[in-house]
Amino acid sequence: MKCQKCNQGELVNGTKRIQSDGTEYFELICPYCKERFLDIKLPYSAILNESIDPQPETLIQWLLDSGLNVERDVADMIKDTPETIPFLVDILRTNKYWQKGEAGDAWAPLHALHLLSGMKATEALPVILDILAYKPDDLGDWLTEEMGSILANFGEPAIEPLKKFVADGRNDGYARSAAASALVVIFLREGRKNAALMDWFESYLAHLIEGNDAFVTMFASDLLDLREDRIKEKIHLAFERNVIDGDFFTMEDMDDAYKSDKLPFHDKDPMDHFSRENLNYLMEVNYPELKKRKIGRNEPCPCGSGLKYKKCCMEKDQ
Repeated sequence: MKCQKCNQGELVNGTKRIQSDGTEYFELICPYCKERFLDIKLPYSAILNESIDPQPETLIQWLLDSGLNVERDVADMIKDTPETIPFLVDILRTNKYWQKGEAGDAWAPLHALHLLSGMKATEALPVILDILAYKPDDLGDWLTEEMGSILANFGEPAIEPLKKFVADGRNDGYARSAAASALVVIFLREGRKNAALMDWFESYLAHLIEGNDAFVTMFASDLLDLREDRIKEKIHLAFERNVIDGDFFTMEDMDDAYKSDKLPFHDKDPMDHFSRENLNYLMEVNYPELKKRKIGRNEPCPCGSGLKYKKCCMEKDQ
């Protein structure tokens, strides 16, 4: 976009601010005449107030256009619109959505995972497990940080597919661990009523110990949140046989975990991903270049008043 004052330079982004209501303020700067312009992007809630009946395609397009900054109102509307499920599954299946610079700027699949989990859309489970099986690296840190809670929210219908995924040694170890963590959360949320699942935890742990399987360390660590004595006995046996990697966790760590009353790390609502606090945090971590630039005292105030910064907003900002 050309500068509206000198009509020479292409405006470039400078400061970006996000208000608590989701309104975004971009400061656009001309590299030639140094003129500053303010570009305001309204929160999606303001757009929704003008729209009586958003169609599924419209909601998905808003999701794609928003990049990281998805307004919670939009996320909730998508969650409450089952007709969006095929579109969300398609986002997971389509390679371009996973790539930065393409539609959704690589955030769309991560949003889709949280939304499908929040909707408990079990028809999406095979696709999600395929992602874990065939391209876990595309998830980055989300594999260990979020996939456990995403999978856990599908509840009881996910138990058998998750057990099968964990038991498949061809799958990535961290992906298997995410699935095991989800099974632990599902078991605890059911009030420990699923005796068959507890038996599976114990028997599969014993199987890994007997086979001196390298995955035993991750699996045993995932089971610590159960705080079950029979699981603890099996883990003690694993330490005695030196099949647990002591750099991953120790017997002291196990004892501390059994004394703790904290909820498992992955026991959380996947829709919390869309909280303003979380999105602002992700913005700071992933886009550090958009942090507020220090403004000189004698520079034009970015509010657009025409006054010098020292005569306008400096005192208020400080």
